[in-house]
Amino acid sequence: MYCNVTADAPHWSKLGKSVIYKTRARCYGNVPAVQLKVTGKLMRAGAPRATVAATAKETQTVRTGGGKATFYTPVPHGRKVKYSARFWGQSTAQIVSPIVGTKAQVVSQAADVKPR
Repeated sequence: MYCNVTADAPHWSKLGKSVIYKTRARCYGNVPAVQLKVTGKLMRAGAPRATVAATAKETQTVRTGGGKATFYTPVPHGRKVKYSARFWGQSTAQIVSPIVGTKAQVVSQAADVKPR
């Protein structure tokens, strides 16, 4: 069993009223479903180094056979990021059930985002 994981570029969410990015997963395997844990960090470019603007940690049940799941950073109703900057997302994903899998890391493209 395995999951293909990607991270979308950060953007302004009108509904969430925050800068967000999405981690998307599609899972496959010989069991009906897996528990997928995703830890996301919305990173902000800056000098002398990048900083973490928001984080999220969530576990979802994803059906195998191409089942899809979306994870948001920051989580809905969580901390809002309401300022302009250059952002990117970093996500770590791991199947945690029925057996523990290896960790996969993905990084989104960077984007200059302004609140609207």
